[in-house]
Amino acid sequence: MRRTHHRETYGTTEPMFWLDSTQGYLEFAESEQRNKDQIRFRTDDVNNFETHLFKLKQLEHERFIEAHWRTETRDSGEYFAIEQMCLTIAGKELLEKLRAASKRGRLKVQLRTVFWSVVTSIATTLAVLALRD
Repeated sequence: MRRTHHRETYGTTEPMFWLDSTQGYLEFAESEQRNKDQIRFRTDDVNNFETHLFKLKQLEHERFIEAHWRTETRDSGEYFAIEQMCLTIAGKELLEKLRAASKRGRLKVQLRTVFWSVVTSIATTLAVLALRD
């Protein structure tokens, strides 16, 4: 699967909390804490470039997110669990830029532009009609 920084789809293609792009990981960090504690990551995934844990650890290393992890032992091995996670100020700024660059963000800008064009057109027409009478 090709990963991008901003979301290229209108909906999710990844079943796990929209983790399909850097934007998705940052939105995951921004989300409520109760969503995060449902997820466990295998400790050996920390060195696998294609795993969610690796991507989250990279964002943490780059200081876009702040995370507190705990290690759990279960039947099948060692796991990392998220105790708390949030965005840093740099993470919030990056997320804002990525949202604007995503398909949904660009669509929102276009719809806003069309909406205001229609509103100003109607207001102008009503003003002209009012001045004629």
